[in-house]
Amino acid sequence: MRPPRHGWDAGLLAGAIGGGIAALIGLALVVGGLGIIAAHAFVRDDDGFYTSGSELLESRGYAVATEDIDLGNATDTAPDELLGRLRVTGHNAGDDPVFIGIARRGDVAGYLAGVAHSVLTDVDDPEYRQVSGRRPAAPPTAETFWAAEAQGPGEQVMEWDVEGGTWSVVLMNANGGRDVAVDAKVGIEIEWLIWVGVGLLLFGLVAIAGGVLVIVVMRRDAAGPPPVGR
Repeated sequence: MRPPRHGWDAGLLAGAIGGGIAALIGLALVVGGLGIIAAHAFVRDDDGFYTSGSELLESRGYAVATEDIDLGNATDTAPDELLGRLRVTGHNAGDDPVFIGIARRGDVAGYLAGVAHSVLTDVDDPEYRQVSGRRPAAPPTAETFWAAEAQGPGEQVMEWDVEGGTWSVVLMNANGGRDVAVDAKVGIEIEWLIWVGVGLLLFGLVAIAGGVLVIVVMRRDAAGPPPVGR
């Protein structure tokens, strides 16, 4: 004879719900981990950089400068291999040699103080804050505060080992002239990101297995005979 059902009490129901939630969280982690692993395998370019599409960045003034890029102070003491590398590739839409540089925000602000330029406020669909003023006192190639720079005719590639602090990327004509128009794209190299994907995948699989196991146990207990004495 089939034993009478114990049934779902509050404890068993709560356990099953908790197992279901754990399994769903695990599924989300698995999807995220697989996405990162797929990006590592298929989205990076031949040099290992995750690269954006090309955008035309332009100014009727003498420079295009990004808003503050705040990387915080904590990165000052982080190992270099954790910080990655930034790459900005660009070529002048006209015939003039292009300049691409990155520097501390304070140095950029000092250099562009009183200079007509455009501050990039939105990258996806380029929008700017216009600043009126004069020509820079010296071309960007004459300055020594750049943490990394590239300049010349044709396509130029600036690569920079990321550091803590507040920074700004600047695009100009190499001679410091007016009317800047640069087709630019940005890439970031983060070698350890693959391990984040692997970790998410493994944690997700464990969470799914644990959640399913809890559900199975709760269901078994609910279907089993009542405790002795009841």
